[in-house]
Amino acid sequence: YDSVGDDSPLRDMIERSMKASDRGAALTQRLLSFSRKQTLLPTDLDLSKLVVGLTDMLRSALGDTIEIVIAGEADLWLCAADHSQVESALLNLAINARDAMADGGRLTIETRNISMDDEDVASQDEVDPGDYVCLALRIREAALRAKRSNMSSNRSLPPKASARGLGWA
Repeated sequence: YDSVGDDSPLRDMIERSMKASDRGAALTQRLLSFSRKQTLLPTDLDLSKLVVGLTDMLRSALGDTIEIVIAGEADLWLCAADHSQVESALLNLAINARDAMADGGRLTIETRNISMDDEDVASQDEVDPGDYVCLALRIREAALRAKRSNMSSNRSLPPKASARGLGWA
């Protein structure tokens, strides 16, 4: 790695390979943790940085027919979450979104700050009033884009067939 020049096309490939190796190691750790039912390890987490850090892997997993749009709030608060679990959930949801857009489309991943008061949480179980960080995924199928529709898809993603994707793990 050190012998490859900064402007060499190989350097980018090597850096991506190293990141993929790190993600593979993290995935292995998550799988081992899951099998041992290890407790979550929440840390202060910047969701915007996590999303940006996963973009290359998401592009590879989703293919060329899915456009990925990242919409992050500029001054996003830190949140207490387990990094590996959030990565796994995001990848799982993205793969489900891909499968829901058989003809391609757009996946928008948004991070934003939200404050919820008593009225906002009245109909929510196990949610207290307070400040939260939101991670939202929206899909727009290619057929809708072709019609120049301004509607966003708010439907639930379908459950997976057993032979495809990760399912609702």
